[in-house]
Amino acid sequence: MYLPPPTLIETRKLKTHPNNPRYIRKDKLENLKKSITEDPDYMQHRALLVNPQMEVFAGNQRLRLASPSDGRKSLVTSSTWTKRSNGDG
Repeated sequence: MYLPPPTLIETRKLKTHPNNPRYIRKDKLENLKKSITEDPDYMQHRALLVNPQMEVFAGNQRLRLASPSDGRKSLVTSSTWTKRSNGDG
């Protein structure tokens, strides 16, 4: 799968994928929150993967913790990938 270079997108334009099955434990979520809070550029250094509708399919927990109203941007890589090549998803 080819992925284009990442670009910066306003966080408020991104949304979590409605079928995201992942869960993060509360302690892990708090650790992630601390990392994002302590490093204002955290979201600009770790790309989220998004589909053409700007739905995040990799990085939903990071997006969940990002404040859409603070004007920050997130690094994203867009992909048209939707299913696994083996037909499982």
